[in-house]
Parts: sequence; structure tokens; C-alpha cells
Amino acid sequence: MGLGRHEVWGWYSYVIGNGPFFISVASFLPLVMVDQAKHVASENKGIVWRHSNSEGVVCGQGTTMAGGGGGGSGGSDASIAGGPYLANFTKPWQYADDCEWFPVNPHIGGGGVDYASLPQYATAFSVGIQIILFLAIGASADYGGMRKAMMLVFATIGGIACLLSPAFTGDHLYWMQVIVLIVSNVAIGAGTIFHNAYLPLLAADLPGVIGDGDRGNRARRPGLGTGTSHLGAASSSSSSSSSSSSSSSSSSSSSSSSSSSGGSGGMTLQEAADKMSARAVMVEYASNMLVLLIQAGIISAFPSKRFGTGVSVGLIGAWIILFGVFPPWRLLRKRPGPPMPAGRSALRVGLGRISTTCGVTKRKLPEAAKFLAAYFIFSDGTSTIGNSAIIFASRELSMSMTQVTVALIEICAIIPLGTVFWLWVQQKKRWLSAKAVLLVSLAVLLLLPIYGLVALKSPWEFYLLSAVYSFVIGANFAFTRSMFTDMIPRGHEAAFFSLYAITDKGTAWLGPLVVAFVNDSTGNYRLAFLSIGAFLSIGGAILCCVNPKKAALERRRFEAADATNRGPGSGGGGGGGGGSGINADHITLLTDDGMADPGSEASEPPSPDVGPVPSGSSLAIN
Repeated sequence: MGLGRHEVWGWYSYVIGNGPFFISVASFLPLVMVDQAKHVASENKGIVWRHSNSEGVVCGQGTTMAGGGGGGSGGSDASIAGGPYLANFTKPWQYADDCEWFPVNPHIGGGGVDYASLPQYATAFSVGIQIILFLAIGASADYGGMRKAMMLVFATIGGIACLLSPAFTGDHLYWMQVIVLIVSNVAIGAGTIFHNAYLPLLAADLPGVIGDGDRGNRARRPGLGTGTSHLGAASSSSSSSSSSSSSSSSSSSSSSSSSSSGGSGGMTLQEAADKMSARAVMVEYASNMLVLLIQAGIISAFPSKRFGTGVSVGLIGAWIILFGVFPPWRLLRKRPGPPMPAGRSALRVGLGRISTTCGVTKRKLPEAAKFLAAYFIFSDGTSTIGNSAIIFASRELSMSMTQVTVALIEICAIIPLGTVFWLWVQQKKRWLSAKAVLLVSLAVLLLLPIYGLVALKSPWEFYLLSAVYSFVIGANFAFTRSMFTDMIPRGHEAAFFSLYAITDKGTAWLGPLVVAFVNDSTGNYRLAFLSIGAFLSIGGAILCCVNPKKAALERRRFEAADATNRGPGSGGGGGGGGGSGINADHITLLTDDGMADPGSEASEPPSPDVGPVPSGSSLAIN
């Protein structure tokens, strides 16, 4: 089955529509929430004016009440009782420009939760829900046509949740913004699983893809052709003989061509995935840049910056539906897998396949398991840096909404440039693997929490660190995903990407909780940088032990055993001349009698009554 240009743009369009959520909503919605909760906290014991940040010197050595009625007359920041609560926090004229107000008692809800910790707790809770949801439904996307449908359903839910944000910008409606954050984060995160599951299928279908990610040995996967090969697409066992002959002929021609040229032509599967993944990052942040510029105009147009920011969050909801739902709905094919096993629910199948995937990964793909262990740890460090930086800038550096927006625009401008740079370096220096790029990015990212712990006192330093972060984080995301792509056995894309997402979320709740706990206990975000540095260091150390060549070999053995278990005559991809073909999307890890993996006695071939996937026009992406 060829790959049509329209389908590639359908995949990229989802990134255009949903990409801005992860930087715009994840940044602006917490700021709205924190501002609401900050005003609610000030109702208890009034406010205090401090220089620069929450731990700064008290301005004028006095306090004002929440009504903003001039400077205090004492020499401390003790609470001031009495007086009505007013929403007019006017800075006394004699105070310096860097003076900002903070609640005397920063806790809300009658408990020990600091108002600035609220987004971290909301994020941690949403991640917990994501883990349960991913376990329940993620792997079931490999069956039937659920992959596309569930991707679009979750994107729609996330978009609608964001659209409701402007209606909840009153002080005491901060809890509604918590719900908006949780629902949208869960929905967009779930949709991303199914979107990621398309990557191996689309990348493998690109013309010129000749094999897997072993750069030293550019041999093809068994039974898979090049040129117009169908590396990730399912061809049914009822494919015509002419198609098989064509595929076989293409395979033979490609093999000899590759051999005679010393393996210099074409792309490996990982190189194709690297290219698509890197371009997805560039497209995403180009979309982010455009959206942020629009949001900056919206925020500046409203006298109330909080309401303007809420409206800018609502814009993301409309953007998601307009670009992240409708174009993929029209352009992406379903690329269905085998039918749902008889008598099994999607929940049971999903949980069963994840359980089986974990077992198979541990026994049959130990290098992939090692990679997931590393990712399990270092992804928490990379995600927590982004989640905490904006709140840190607002509270500890007293950066305004305008300054925060400038920093976000800076990030969006630099990330595509950094991604292009690292992709160029890796393509020019063939010895520089995706693993090497990842290790370099982690080493650079490790410098950020170290500097934040001992320095980082001004906005210009924040801008500088944002530039450094931006230059490597895009490559980190892109090469993490593409490196894992080359470890995935064909036909199990959704199952393994569901496991990948669960691995990501497995500790993603821990980072925000640590930050929130430290802030609640000390009132200072800086000490939380220690935990971020630990996540990056430990995860990077484990990643050093991963052997990508060995991982590719383990995957090929897995697929070969799977093809053998399915028996003769069931292969459709390689044709008669290419040995045992592998009909990717028809492979199953879950049998009717229980869970099994290739090579086990309980393994059974899947049901043969699987319809073909419609073919499309071919596309070369240069």
C-alpha cells in the first residue's frame, strides 16, 4: 500500500492543531489558575509587598491589606486583621517598581496547599488518570479501525474543555480551571498515543526505506521491499499475486542495489522515522509560534490580563478542533488491524495486551525494556522542567504575563532551529546515532537545574536558559520517539506506543508532586531543582547502557518467530522470493486461550478473516 501526500499532511495537521496545547495551554492555564488562587489566599490575612519574589525583602518594611489601602505602619509582615476584601491591589506610590504583592498566608482551601502548587497537583492527578486510561484503551487501537476514531474523539474532548476556560476566570472558580486542566490534559495525552502509533506505519511506507536502524548494517527487514515498500502498512493475506510479485521483485532489486552500492542508498526505518518525527517537531513549533503571537494580541487587547489569558486558552480549543480534528478526519486512512477477539471487550483486550507487551518486552526485547527504564526516569526530568519553569518565572522572578509570553515565543522560535541542527548533524555524521543525540541533550538539560539551584535571579537569565533549553529539547523529544520506533515489532505499534506513553507518565506525576511538596514546605521552588537533576542523571546513566544495534536484532528475531508461528502461506509482504513475509498488522500477542508471545507454545496464528487496507498513491518526502 502506497503512502499518499494527503495522508502525511493529515498526520502533520494533527500536530499543527494539538501541538500548541502542550506549550500554550500548559503554560497559560496554570497562570490563570495561580492568579485566581492567589487572590483567594489573600482573603485570609491580607497581603504583603515584597521585592522581586515571594522570599524577597518586605517593601517599606510594612504590609497592606487586600484592599490595597496604602502602606502599613509597622516594621514586619505580620498579618493584618479586619477590613473588607476588595479586588483592588494598588501598589503604594512610595514602593519600588520591583515590589509585588503576595498573600500573607499563601495556603488555600483551609489546608496546607500553597496557591502556586495548585497546577502541579492538578497535573499529577491528571497524569494518574492518564495511566489508568492508557492501560485500559491504548493497546486496543491495534484492532479494527479504532486508532483513528479514538485519536479524533480524544482531541475533540480536549478542544471542548479548553473552549470552556474563559467562562471560569472568576476568583473562586479556580477549581473549575483545575477540572479544565485535568480533562484537557488527559484527553490530548490519550489522543497523542494513537497519533504516535501512526508514525511507524507512515515512515515505513515512504519510498526508499530499505531497512531498520542498524546503521552499520543497512540490510532490509525480512520480507519487506524498498522503493514503494510497505514497511508499516498492512497487506492482507488475500493480496493479489501480482502485488506479491511486484513487492518481491522490488525487494530483490533493492537488495542487490543496496549491496552493490555498499549500502549507501535509501533510508533505514529509523532514519525515515527520524525525518518525520523531526519535521513534526518543526511543524508543531511553527504552529506554536503563530498561536502565541495571536494569543499575545488577545491578552493585550483585554484590560483584565486574567480574562484575556483565559480567552487565549479558549482559542486553543477552537484551534484543536479546526486543525487537529477536521483535517485528520478527512485525510488519514484508518489502517485497520485484525478484528477484536471474539467475546472480549476493548478494556479486557487493552489491559491484556499491555500486560503481554510488558512480558514480551522483558523476555524477548530486553534492550527495549532497558530503553523504557531510562525513559521512565529521564522523561520526568524533561517534563518537570517545562511544567515548573513558568510558575517559577511568575512567582520567584516576578515576570509579567508579557514577559512570560516573550519567553514562550522565544522557545517556539528556537526549538525548530535546534531540531533542524541536530537532525543535520546526525545525517552528516553517520556515526552520531539517535542515542548519542539523546545523551548530549540530557547533558545540556542537566545544566539548567544546576544553574537554577545556585543562581537564576533575573528575567534575562531566564531568557538565556530558555534559549539553551529550546535548542536541545526538540531533538530530545524527536530522537527519543524515533529511537523507540526502531525497537517496535511490526503490528504492535499502538500497544508499544501505549506502553511508551505509560512509561512517560509512570513518573510524570512524581516530578510535579515533588515540586509542589517542596514549595508547600519551604515556599521556594529552587530546592525542587535537585530532584529534576537526579531524574536526568539517573535516566541518562541507564540510557548509556542501551545497545541500539542489539535492540534491532532482537526485534528482527521477534518478527521472524512471529512469522514462523503464523505458519506457511500467511505472509503477504515479502512474496515468494523473499522468504517468510511478515503481515504486520495481523500479528497478535493475545490468543483466545490466554496471553502468549512469539516462540511460546501457546502462540496461535491470528484469525485470517482480516480485510485488506485500501491502497493509496505513493509519496516521496525530500
